[in-house]
Amino acid sequence: MQKILSEQEFQNAINQESVVIMKFSTTWCPDCKRLNMFIDDIVTDHQDKQWYKINKDEFPEIAEKCGYSKLACL
Repeated sequence: MQKILSEQEFQNAINQESVVIMKFSTTWCPDCKRLNMFIDDIVTDHQDKQWYKINKDEFPEIAEKCGYSKLACL
């Protein structure tokens, strides 16, 4: 899973022709941490998809654009 580090990386990711899945989380969220082990398994099983993670605290404007409202959101 690739971490989004800029608004441009986000734009590049969503403009791909393939299926793109974004995981929104924060470093302080306990539910996000618990879900990581399950999400890692899903990513391993579905490597044909493009997986990205976005820290909501670092990119609140991206989270808002995507309708992100709760922690640990795919």
